[in-house]
Amino acid sequence: LDWLAAQQDPQSGVLSLGRSREYAPVGITSLGLLALMAGGSTQGRGPHREEVKRGLTYLLGLVDTSVQAKHRGYIDLKGDNLSRTHGHGYATLALAQAYGMSPRGNNQHARLREVLIAAVELIETSQGSEGGWYYQEREYNPSWSDNSISGYATMGLGFAQSLTDYTIPLAALNRLDVFADRIQEPGGAYDGGSNYAGNWTGAPPDSCNPNYDWINALKTGNLLYELCLIEDPATSTRVARALGFLERYWTVPAGQVNGGGWTQDYQAMFTMMKGLEGCGVETLDLGEAGEDWFAIVAEWIVDNQSSDGRFYVGGRGNENMQTVWALLTLEKAVPRLEFGIPGQCVPYGTEFEPFDADEYVVLGEPPYTWSYSGNADLIVDQDESLFVISYPENWTGSETITFTATDANGKTSDDTATFTVSPAPIVGDIPDQVAPFETFDLDDYLQAPVPELVTWSYEGNSCLGVAIDADNVV
Repeated sequence: LDWLAAQQDPQSGVLSLGRSREYAPVGITSLGLLALMAGGSTQGRGPHREEVKRGLTYLLGLVDTSVQAKHRGYIDLKGDNLSRTHGHGYATLALAQAYGMSPRGNNQHARLREVLIAAVELIETSQGSEGGWYYQEREYNPSWSDNSISGYATMGLGFAQSLTDYTIPLAALNRLDVFADRIQEPGGAYDGGSNYAGNWTGAPPDSCNPNYDWINALKTGNLLYELCLIEDPATSTRVARALGFLERYWTVPAGQVNGGGWTQDYQAMFTMMKGLEGCGVETLDLGEAGEDWFAIVAEWIVDNQSSDGRFYVGGRGNENMQTVWALLTLEKAVPRLEFGIPGQCVPYGTEFEPFDADEYVVLGEPPYTWSYSGNADLIVDQDESLFVISYPENWTGSETITFTATDANGKTSDDTATFTVSPAPIVGDIPDQVAPFETFDLDDYLQAPVPELVTWSYEGNSCLGVAIDADNVV
């Protein structure tokens, strides 16, 4: 993140294009801004707040939201011939993130919402009759789309819906449903994967690679994100087939070939991550059942980071673009389960407070399943999330118990709590006396368990003289 922030022009807020001669300031600045915000910085806080402020000022200055604007809401820059609909989608993601992180009620928050809603409305009107999106804003409504662009347009709609009161129109989702069906391979070796442009009337072969359909993990990730907006991932056969494609080609390096996987391609890692995240998929069958796919991807990314902080493995995209995709992938919203059950200390003869472990969960998806371990002498009585801890007669000391919770996402977490019985002195009944008084040993009246060190004192006498010697004899 520090390396990426240093690539921003301090005057304009534009992210440098690095080694590339490609001029796409809207797209790359938007993605860089998104990565900085996903890393925790906003306009008002965080180590990169100045870069976030400059980047947002730049993006907001590109948008005309006036009613009479010919391209109302289009985030574009004259001379930027590469960002186009890709760049508009990236910028929409960044604006949605900024809106979600900005303080409510101020002018900036209102302006972000105005621009964001105009941006997603333009995405709506740019959707083709076949349900996808093309490289340009849709004035002439061509009869085909491609799924690299369509994925980012769909993410823009999804981000806006999750972070504002915006709702994706049902008609747009219905058209996207048809597009997803046509873009997904219907069988064969690549069954379930997403191709480039589908089999639309008049659609050319892949413009870069006319000899194949470019069915790969990158576009299949986009397909998964689209599907998760359309239908329930848990019961969708289309989602299951897309997951099957990723599992079959998991170890295949990325590239401009059919069956390309994700390694060596940070953008493929990002789209795959967003699709799997959107569908709530935490594990894949990758040689063994139920493997944590994100742990594998994240480890690969971290292992390939340069010493100066950037990510670059050659191939498509300049070093800034690849760094952005790597960071955005690592910044996945990972479901976590966190809780903290407090320990208790009571004097001997009193009881521990019963507790409901669910009340101490700070992050997680209910319902929770609980278990415990580690106690030797303490007695644990459990009824689902309710716990009662007790101790044997004449027992004092401490034990640490490990509590384990599993949530609805399958995430498991452990936490320890120490329960202590303090051997506070318990004094039995010291008998009354009538003068002449006899001496007596206070220690004789201590009841078990007896602490190692007891200090005695007295009070309440006004005429009587009282003395306690070193042996605690009165």
